Amino acid sequence: MSKESSELRTVYLLEDDDSVRRSLGMLMDLEGLRVEACASAQEFQEKFEPDGAGCLVLDVHLPGVSGTAVHESLVQREIRLPTIFLTGHAPPPLTAEARQRGVVAVFEKPCAPGELIAAVKRALGQESG
Repeated sequence: MSKESSELRTVYLLEDDDSVRRSLGMLMDLEGLRVEACASAQEFQEKFEPDGAGCLVLDVHLPGVSGTAVHESLVQREIRLPTIFLTGHAPPPLTAEARQRGVVAVFEKPCAPGELIAAVKRALGQESG
């Protein structure tokens, strides 16, 4: 593996709403981030590379398997993928529990693009001074 490819970090974006997924994907592309956009937990499992570096931007409310269940599955498998939750409503218990389970940040939709990008860059270890 070349040094360049070993340093590649992928932002996995798991969001079932097409328009939100597209707009967040474009936002991250504009920031020069490598994005794998997924519409379902199954698609995420197909694209996810456990040995690679990156982070996960995860909608809490997905059809079928919830975002919290996806995150819990990663935790149980001891996969340390920094995760950011997106939700339509972030009650304090969800936020507190998410942080206890290692979630980097919880954002209510719609969220401020700059704040989300800053959180993603922190999760990737790319935050600037």
